Amino acid sequence: MADSDAQETRQPAKDSPFSIKNLLNIEDKPTKPKTFLGSSKGVFEGSFFSRLGDLSFPRFELPTQRIGLSAQYLERASTWWYPYTLGTHLRTAGSEKANLREASPAPDRRSPDLQKSDQDVKEESADDDIALDESDSEEPKKEIDQEDEWRRKTDELDSDRKPCRKKKTRTVFSRSQVFQLESTFDIKRYLSSSERAGLAASLHLTETQVKIWFQNRRNKWKRQLAAELEAANLSHAAAQRIVRVPILYHENGAPETAGGPAANSPGSQSLLAFPHHMYYSHPEVISRHQTEAMTGSNEYKLNQGPEDSISAVKFSPSTTQFLLVSSWDCSVRLYDVASNTMRMKYQHSAPVLDCAFYDPTHSWSGGLDAQLTTHDLNTDQDTIVGTHDAPIRCVEYCPEVNVMVTGSWDRSVRLWDPRTPCNAGTFTQPEKVYTLSVAGDRLIVGTAGRRVLVWDLRNMGYVQQRRESSLKYQTRCIRAFPNKQGYVLSSIEGRVAVEYLDPSQEVQKKKYAFKCHRLKEDGIEHVYPVNAISFHSVHNTFATGGSDGFVNIWDPFNKKRLCQFHRYPTSIASLAFNNDGTMLAIASSYMHEKGDISHPEDAIFIRQVTDAETKPKST
Repeated sequence: MADSDAQETRQPAKDSPFSIKNLLNIEDKPTKPKTFLGSSKGVFEGSFFSRLGDLSFPRFELPTQRIGLSAQYLERASTWWYPYTLGTHLRTAGSEKANLREASPAPDRRSPDLQKSDQDVKEESADDDIALDESDSEEPKKEIDQEDEWRRKTDELDSDRKPCRKKKTRTVFSRSQVFQLESTFDIKRYLSSSERAGLAASLHLTETQVKIWFQNRRNKWKRQLAAELEAANLSHAAAQRIVRVPILYHENGAPETAGGPAANSPGSQSLLAFPHHMYYSHPEVISRHQTEAMTGSNEYKLNQGPEDSISAVKFSPSTTQFLLVSSWDCSVRLYDVASNTMRMKYQHSAPVLDCAFYDPTHSWSGGLDAQLTTHDLNTDQDTIVGTHDAPIRCVEYCPEVNVMVTGSWDRSVRLWDPRTPCNAGTFTQPEKVYTLSVAGDRLIVGTAGRRVLVWDLRNMGYVQQRRESSLKYQTRCIRAFPNKQGYVLSSIEGRVAVEYLDPSQEVQKKKYAFKCHRLKEDGIEHVYPVNAISFHSVHNTFATGGSDGFVNIWDPFNKKRLCQFHRYPTSIASLAFNNDGTMLAIASSYMHEKGDISHPEDAIFIRQVTDAETKPKST
């Protein structure tokens, strides 16, 4: 049939009494046209609508001569399958139409109802949505109502739900900001509002940023402590070693009596055990021949060394010839390092914990007998100047004020006039005094509980500064810079902190801390206490000695290690540069970190040092 004929309007044929319409008693009523979404070239193009009762559905009208089936069979509306879902309706109509086109036996004959362009086929596959109007069946309408109701409820829930918050921007801190924040955190875990505001202003941050940083840092710190404890508990029994601090640094229990160490008293408590595990892998005992081979031409061992642990070594302030040594064998020795001889020895009634030169001919010393003694090195005469209520731990001389300073486990610092000699004042400290150092007319005191106090020796009526150690564990040694601008502090955890006395924020930004005296063996990091610090009087560099048996020299200004000496037989208990910085006295002495066991011989080594080892490198 031609295309023009297909577009003509045909006259309706006279209904037969046996037609399907008459048999089904269907009245001819005008029906409302259906509304479809999409273009006019949808999947129902080339089809017409069948009607059964009030239900209407699309049906294809195909020429009977093309597929060889009777028109009566194709027009059986009562048995025609119709879909109830919109998506299936669309796919079924399309697939039926495609199957009929493929099964057509006369492809050369054209039909206006089935012939379409490729573009029409593409548009058919794109039309997936069909909208039914009010005259459609009740069940699809019910489904649409349910869908609308569901969408309405979903919209209500979405409206009640809080709007999605925008992802916060991440604050990126500079290295200087992180350094200052970490330094402040080491001193104080919690900041007051005024401290937080001041820190935020100095770092050009908001108070909220500082507050959140401290919260996150505290959480990280707690996780690290928990992880360290767990790792320590799971470590191998052979490598596991709980730190037991020597009697020198016993924090618990009553003060020791003057008769001897508290360990000998019946009611004494056990040594302090820390919750973290430290490792003291001392080298095996080294023979005399090995020691001589180990020391080079620039280093030698002093003869007639102490018979017990060495507590302190001090050079004379006016000459490089004499070295004063105190020890646990209840004696103080004077050595002539130039001739490698012991010039003098005098006794105390108990172990001596510290000593100092007042002038080239007078020495001062104190120890577990709680007595402060001055000794005339020319006449070999002793004088007991005074006593403390507990063992004397520290003895220092301040030439600027001309006063001797002692620190004791009785929680006090006392000043002594060396000219009389007599007590010039007693000043209470918050805890036992472990270490102290003099910086000009200022006194820096390190006590138990990681506290650091700065006093003005010209006006001891009040504490000039109260600080908390920036290191997490017990303070072992404090030494002041020769330029009097700050001090260096060490702890039992293998760390050293460089601090400055000026409290201004600009100066405090310069302080820092670093790890040292640690060895990694078999995948385990062994951490050793830093027992001794000594400053080079000319270059302002300093040496540290640890229980690992090593001595390091550091450049505090460029933050570099200048050199490391060979490993000594056992722990480094004390260090001292002479007045011109050409010699370094090294006390290699077991400090009973592992209890009463066999250990190398205590010895004092004198090392000739050069500028290459002690002078800061130019940048």
